[in-house]
Amino acid sequence: MLLLQGIDCEDLPYQKELLRTDGKAFTNLALGNATFALMAFGTYPNRCMLKSRDMEIRLTENMQPNFHIKFLSEGLWHKGYKAVLCFVRDGFSNIGLTETRPTTVSRADRTVWHRPAQSIG
Repeated sequence: MLLLQGIDCEDLPYQKELLRTDGKAFTNLALGNATFALMAFGTYPNRCMLKSRDMEIRLTENMQPNFHIKFLSEGLWHKGYKAVLCFVRDGFSNIGLTETRPTTVSRADRTVWHRPAQSIG
């Protein structure tokens, strides 16, 4: 049984099916000091998805435990890449999991600053 900071990962598919049966879209779960939504949907190979404003954590069906984590723009803008990455690394290292692939950035999230229009004349 894999407990991810208090969440039984083997129980997540059952919890997801309960959501679908009840017609609910999600239920909230505490993960460390953050709140994630267990989504009622998930497709092969990601059978379960936990989602917050900062990231999506997808649990795959094969090679348990295997997680795919996608950082979302809101978390990157408000907290920064390093803070969001530290949250993930600290949480997973506390339960003995390690990264199997290097962290990559597929697109740049950036803030564009606009200079206020100046009047001429």
